[in-house]
Amino acid sequence: MSKNNLNINNLLLKLEKQASNIDINGIYPEEIVREFANFDAYKLVNEDGSFNFNYVINLHSRVAEVCLNTAFCMWCQSACVWYLLNAENAYLKETFLKKIIEGKILAGTGLSNAMKALINFEEVKLKAVKTDGGYIVNGSLPFVSNIQKGHYFGALIQIEDGYIVGLIDTNSEDVSIQNIDSFFGLNGSATAKTTFKDYFLEDKFLISDNGQQFIEKIRPGFILLQLGMALGNINGAINIIKKELKRKEYLNNTIFGDKVSLFEKKKQELTFGLDKYFTNPYTDDAKELKKILQVRLDGALLSQDVSNEALLSSGGSRGYFEKSDAFCKLRESYFVAVVTPSIKHLQILISNLK
Repeated sequence: MSKNNLNINNLLLKLEKQASNIDINGIYPEEIVREFANFDAYKLVNEDGSFNFNYVINLHSRVAEVCLNTAFCMWCQSACVWYLLNAENAYLKETFLKKIIEGKILAGTGLSNAMKALINFEEVKLKAVKTDGGYIVNGSLPFVSNIQKGHYFGALIQIEDGYIVGLIDTNSEDVSIQNIDSFFGLNGSATAKTTFKDYFLEDKFLISDNGQQFIEKIRPGFILLQLGMALGNINGAINIIKKELKRKEYLNNTIFGDKVSLFEKKKQELTFGLDKYFTNPYTDDAKELKKILQVRLDGALLSQDVSNEALLSSGGSRGYFEKSDAFCKLRESYFVAVVTPSIKHLQILISNLK
């Protein structure tokens, strides 16, 4: 085992000790999110210019196996890195990109509204008018994750003649953050309602002056990076089933079938053929985009199937406690199903692609 992998394992053990507190009490795992930066958890591009998606997704998967809440925060951090890598603004890249990759600045993704608005699920929540040196922004986003005061996030904003994408600085007094902690899972994800009141977005904080084109460009990579959450949840649930099979002889009955082998086979099939997208996470080809969307959808559906079986395998009262590992995986699987793009969102996107 390499020294790097040993250190990752040690950090995962540290996370395992905190996972229940994060899940049940909604504790935001800020320190660990920062620590994973030491293992290139947010480094999407290598020094030679090649994409590092395969490594990042695998690492996020290992984290999600232990705690999907933490993996989701890490995905948010990676998503903001992805925005800046594709920004048309040298100032943002020079000022923020390295610090976010290194975990010195924490960042979230505010593009859930954008993804839904651009297929007419909902209206764009933020509006802006042009002024000297930038834009005056008003409105609110109901859900932005991995966000506390001092963090940054990307957001789509409607202007008179189209859309822009900006990097939002929550240090501003003109952005208020109202934490949301009433979900049935992932309350430690620092998810908040953000309200803008005459927020001044400087021109130098523009990620893109063509929001729709930008969203279409980043969407394949945005969705691919979410696979780590699904794969980790699936692995964690399979491990629960394996433990229960050892603990309960009656589960080793042919009437139940070999669920572990079936789920592991489906998991392998899920990522088969994705290597070319990991090395080049861009496409404007409808057939290729459809494949990426389908994998994301299949991952969410498989996550629900496996976690449901994990709970049933836990049987009786053992899996029915709020703090049981099986119940945790089931709740997490529903997050994989509803995080943007949700299962319904994905199904509509796929049906619209010819």
